[in-house]
Amino acid sequence: MVGQMIARRVVGLTLELIKEGKTADRALLIAGQPGTGKTVIAMGEFVEIQIDRPATGSVPIELIFSLEKAVTFLALFSGDTGQIKSEVRERINDKVAEWHEEGKAEIVPGVLFTDEVHMLDIEFFSFLNRALESDMVLILIMATNRGITNIRETNQQSPHGIPIDLLDCLLIMTTEPYEADEIK
Repeated sequence: MVGQMIARRVVGLTLELIKEGKTADRALLIAGQPGTGKTVIAMGEFVEIQIDRPATGSVPIELIFSLEKAVTFLALFSGDTGQIKSEVRERINDKVAEWHEEGKAEIVPGVLFTDEVHMLDIEFFSFLNRALESDMVLILIMATNRGITNIRETNQQSPHGIPIDLLDCLLIMTTEPYEADEIK
């Protein structure tokens, strides 16, 4: 990648802090003009974080069936596009917590990258807030090229089109336009 040395250094430091568990911040917003490498920087960080994750085993299908009736499980793949019932979600969360305590499972942080984050609606921002507050360790990387703009499906304006409560949780870095010598 050409240029964006400061942004790349910030991402590198952020990555180290996340890996070493030295930061409570698990959400990063990369903001800048179109064409300044926001997505490339974010994807580079995403790949770097994933490289260090241990491979995880899969759960045998019989175990999934034992957690919930086969009919409910199959309904997810037969055209039922509704949300997972809270009882099912709770039972699965309880089982995962139990396995975690017994040392049978390890919770490995996932990385969610969302480009053009200003396009999300208020409901999805609410989901992201809950995900960041949960015990499941999520690393959230977002990118946008917007300044002050409306939060989608509301009349509220906010920096980057992101609700203020979520903005408070973000480490925000910016990219700069390329210099002429960087483009040559």
